[in-house]
Amino acid sequence: MSSEPRILWFPEIRRSQVGTAGGKNASLGEMIGPLKGVGTHMPEGFATTANAYLRPLSPARLRID
Repeated sequence: MSSEPRILWFPEIRRSQVGTAGGKNASLGEMIGPLKGVGTHMPEGFATTANAYLRPLSPARLRID
């Protein structure tokens, strides 16, 4: 079993993690810090990593391809 995280909390995600978290999630992560700093309320949340999403699909992909 891999030690790679399967979820990332939004405040921990940065633009450099687009490949891991995806573009929308990386953007959300980048926005949360500055917005909280000016008093904007942001819901807590997390992103499923790309590998965590794709891993269960791998056997199905082999059958489809």
